[in-house]
Amino acid sequence: MALIPCPECDRMISEAASACPQCGHPCDPLKDSVSPSCYSCDAVATTRCEKCNALSCARHLRSVYVQYGDRGGREMRCDKCYSSAVTGKVIGAIIFVVVLIIILLQWMSMSSRFSTMPNF
Repeated sequence: MALIPCPECDRMISEAASACPQCGHPCDPLKDSVSPSCYSCDAVATTRCEKCNALSCARHLRSVYVQYGDRGGREMRCDKCYSSAVTGKVIGAIIFVVVLIIILLQWMSMSSRFSTMPNF
């Protein structure tokens, strides 16, 4: 095995070393040359989607508020998971409005029946 200088402290270390034994600087050339790429573009992935763990660059993650039982929080999600979260919110809002309209119509029907009843 050949000796190479450490990129950090310039001490001579084995080329097979994953880190410098003197300063601890990582020296594995394979890890430095192969970096994960974003699921959507060729940029270096810096983070993961919190729902599906897809590797992504910061440009392709979006923040969305999600509910967890009685609590919730903001998560960074890829485009696919973000769309599913927003679709769930829209469907929930539509169901809420429909139920509210049904309750309002029932209330109006009941109040019109009581107003036409004779007083004794």
